[in-house]
Amino acid sequence: MLPYVQFKKAWLTVVDVQAELRLRGERFNRFLPNSILAKKLAMLVNTEEKQEAMTLLEANNTLSDEIVAAKRRELVKEAHLLARVTLAEALDAAGQVYVFGNGTYQRFDSEPREPDFVEFMEYGVVRDLWHQRVAPPGTIPISPASAGAKADSSTPAASKDAKSPSNLKPMANSASRAKSTDTEDNSSSINDDDGDHKRPSPSRTKLETSARAFANRQVSKATAFLWGKRVTQVACGAAVAYALTDAGEVFCWGGNKRQWRYFYDEVTA
Repeated sequence: MLPYVQFKKAWLTVVDVQAELRLRGERFNRFLPNSILAKKLAMLVNTEEKQEAMTLLEANNTLSDEIVAAKRRELVKEAHLLARVTLAEALDAAGQVYVFGNGTYQRFDSEPREPDFVEFMEYGVVRDLWHQRVAPPGTIPISPASAGAKADSSTPAASKDAKSPSNLKPMANSASRAKSTDTEDNSSSINDDDGDHKRPSPSRTKLETSARAFANRQVSKATAFLWGKRVTQVACGAAVAYALTDAGEVFCWGGNKRQWRYFYDEVTA
């Protein structure tokens, strides 16, 4: 194979030098001999080769930077997912309450108003986590055949319904069963963002597995406020719900206010 240097020398001897200079927009004296014009063309070609080499080097560096940036974005995304999983596990350790159905008068179907910042700091993050669990995107809400509502509470301590003990069911066992049976299904669907066959993200798998237990179920979003408040007993009536914590706090939900209130507060009682 002919080396590039020799090919360039041969090309300069046989090419129409004046035509090449005109193509490059270079001004020259047409009465000069071709040997002088060929040297000028060789200088222009060398300059073009240097610019091309610099362009290729910058493109290669940019590609490397993009690869590094993509990996860092994945690490940041995984860190955010891990933080959400850790927060959800910490809140689960302090108990959660689930209300199935809308209630007799459709009082349990809407979200509560956002509480005060001092009362519940970073409530938006907790609310988003709760919505991702009980009403994940893509699920079809099922309208309950009956208008009644059931309240379930899961806490570190023993849970007992203050009104009807049969309405309360521990959710830990069902969640663990759903987690053990749905892990394999999640591993094939959590890579929708990149489309490759990388190892599934453990944090994303945990979040999606916890949401599968409530797929296609009518679960109230209002109890996000009670998440992590160590609720031990729940009573759910036709239009009012009460929640009792292990510290003796009583929370009430009902009416048109769409807001959890301290039952023994002087202003709202």
